Amino acid sequence: MTILFHLPLPAPTVPEGATPCGGCSGTGLTGVRFSMPIDADDETRAVLLDEICPACRGCGASTHQHCPREAHAWSFDHEDEFDDSDEDEDEGQGDEDEGDGALACPSCGGRGWWLMTGWSGEPPDTTHYLRTPCGCSEERMVQVPADTEASTITTTVAAQVADWAAGTEPDTSTAGHQERHPLAGSTVILHGTGTEFEVEDWWDHLAGESWQDSFNPVAIAYQARAATSGLPEDNEVIYGKVNHQGLLIHESEINWQRGATDPSET
Repeated sequence: MTILFHLPLPAPTVPEGATPCGGCSGTGLTGVRFSMPIDADDETRAVLLDEICPACRGCGASTHQHCPREAHAWSFDHEDEFDDSDEDEDEGQGDEDEGDGALACPSCGGRGWWLMTGWSGEPPDTTHYLRTPCGCSEERMVQVPADTEASTITTTVAAQVADWAAGTEPDTSTAGHQERHPLAGSTVILHGTGTEFEVEDWWDHLAGESWQDSFNPVAIAYQARAATSGLPEDNEVIYGKVNHQGLLIHESEINWQRGATDPSET
């Protein structure tokens, strides 16, 4: 029997003056769910992924003049037409979670999930846009009944599983750092957020595999982020922690101008 886990999130708030999306009635979701194994070698545990409404892209509204950019799972062609009237008011607040002043997750920006593209059909030819939980949401995941209706999905991760099953190993020729990251044990600053990131090691040196081939939840979260943010597809990927939360970043995300602080020198 498969144990299913799901990330429950509230429905989006439709901006004042806008009408609910006709495709999803304001929920931001289609109502269709897909299951994906958490571990390729253990199909007894799976995560339940919600499909994002392709009409409103998750905001729940039929028009988007007053939608903040973060309301959409992926951008529209005319993002510059969105209302930025509240941008200055919100400036500087995005790095903190409400209430306790803690820094928002730099991986998902505090949303708790990432967009992942999947396909269904035989052959897979129907595209679905899935809300995939970020590693920072692990404590908010809940177990749902095993008989919850869900369809199967083919994702980039699932395709890797198929490659291994067929005996066709993904290309890992660029993987394999032989030594620890030179900044291991140091604290660096990330671009954009100014977040402090505690470097532990190159991911492939630590895990013994490329992030592209890993089914570790931290790596899966990075795979989703890399697919939507244009990060390089090489293995210059570092494992570390932000506020004790494990996270993968690409080395290009380090703000070298801010330097690095070695704890042993403080």
